[in-house]
Amino acid sequence: MSKGETIRNHTVSKTLSVPLRFIGAQELMSTAPNAYSGFLAKRGRRERLVERFNLPNKAIFNDIKKWRKRFIIISQGCVYIYDKEISSRPHQSFPLYGYNRISKMGSDHDAFTFRLEGKNGGGFKIYYFSTATDEERKVDLHNY
Repeated sequence: MSKGETIRNHTVSKTLSVPLRFIGAQELMSTAPNAYSGFLAKRGRRERLVERFNLPNKAIFNDIKKWRKRFIIISQGCVYIYDKEISSRPHQSFPLYGYNRISKMGSDHDAFTFRLEGKNGGGFKIYYFSTATDEERKVDLHNY
């Protein structure tokens, strides 16, 4: 998150086992209790693939290597990842149930990079995020 952007904290009334699939970011923020909303950088499939091939540090590859800025909403025990704050449906969404580890990691991207992992591997996808400050990285997802 850059300076001037805010994080909204609210009380969660119930936890969903399956995220809502067709809900816009603005609609979710206005109708569902939001535990967290804001911008994070996210490493996706494209970035992992590029890193695996260890491409040379040339200008042509720099754009491909950049982590994408995404609008994240954590509400009712689910994570919603939107392309923009005004997107009409999530790019990705998943329930937080089963995710129990947030690990700080060193990264080329920046010092405030972390990964979200499930219980003992357990077939859970690992998500990689980066924040602008260490305080944002320390958000306790177990409260949501």
